[in-house]
Amino acid sequence: MKYKAIIVDDESWTREVLKQLGKWDEYNIEIAGEAADGDYGLEMARAIHPDIILTDVNMPNLDGISFIRTIREEANNAQIIFISGYDNYDYIRNALKLEALDYILKPIKPDEFNGVLKQCSDLLNKNLEEKKEHQSPLKGDFLNTFWLEDFHRICEKLHSALITNQQNKIQDNFKELVAISADNLNLSKANIIYIYFILLEILQRDISSYSFELKEIFGDINTSFVFDIDTTIIQVLDFVSNLYFIASAKIDELIKSSRRFDINKVQSYLIEHYREVISLEQVAGIFHVSKEYLSHLFKQETGVGFSEYLTSLKMNKARELILIDKMPIKEAAFSVGYIDLAHFYKTFKKTFGKPPGDMLKYDSKDFIQTDKNC
Repeated sequence: MKYKAIIVDDESWTREVLKQLGKWDEYNIEIAGEAADGDYGLEMARAIHPDIILTDVNMPNLDGISFIRTIREEANNAQIIFISGYDNYDYIRNALKLEALDYILKPIKPDEFNGVLKQCSDLLNKNLEEKKEHQSPLKGDFLNTFWLEDFHRICEKLHSALITNQQNKIQDNFKELVAISADNLNLSKANIIYIYFILLEILQRDISSYSFELKEIFGDINTSFVFDIDTTIIQVLDFVSNLYFIASAKIDELIKSSRRFDINKVQSYLIEHYREVISLEQVAGIFHVSKEYLSHLFKQETGVGFSEYLTSLKMNKARELILIDKMPIKEAAFSVGYIDLAHFYKTFKKTFGKPPGDMLKYDSKDFIQTDKNC
């Protein structure tokens, strides 16, 4: 099985160079996806769970540092390689804080790049061996088969389905677990309990991320039968799957009844506070939902991602300040929360197809007409 890597860079030429320069097969790595901005890169990282992420620092919608900071907060331990055209101390310091493996400057040198890829591969191999050693106390039928690998892969998908409250995906994942269990009906009691506790740990962690308690979801539920000597893996999976469905339905009910999540209120909050430094997790905390759930429903309800919506608010206000209020570009950038002027110029051009200086060629009538199409 190869290690998965994703490339996140808004320059298609850079992505192509990385794909051509890397000795991917030699280091047992495959490119599982590529994205043109941090917002899409974040969604891809959540879906693919890559072992390696190569990302630019300056990107539209969500910059590389914020992108990696978000996935680190979500307990993603992928090896990180920053690619940048900026030899900037603050960028490098932030990269180190996020436990990035390296910070490579453009133009990319083939030997340097492949040296870092080899380092990634060696570290991942070492981690895999340590993981096997750590699991070795549980011997027998379960850990000596490919079942374990499939089990943990499905656990990752279950976490994603529960945290975004998608019952159909929860059901599909448990069906897959039952299917592979059909060939492992003679699992030892120790392994059955191991499976039970891993699934329950995911459930408890995800419920807590919504600021709910287990008792608030399940009340007093008896789980003692799980430890009976005659209880089978299929019975345990059937029991735990019901817990997941109860949790999903109850979370949905509690959120609606307590009005914990209201997309209109979230949008109003962003419109009021867009000038500030706002993160997805900060807003999720205000509305008492998980950041994954907020991200999923925000895009579902509005048709755009959280970061994309926030960037659009900032850019439209900046355009208004430049064109209507005749504010200097630098002041307009600061007014909408951009300290890095180069990043502001890049994002502005990406949004409107022209740099902010070109807006000065238009009058307010042109602005109003153009704004209707946004």
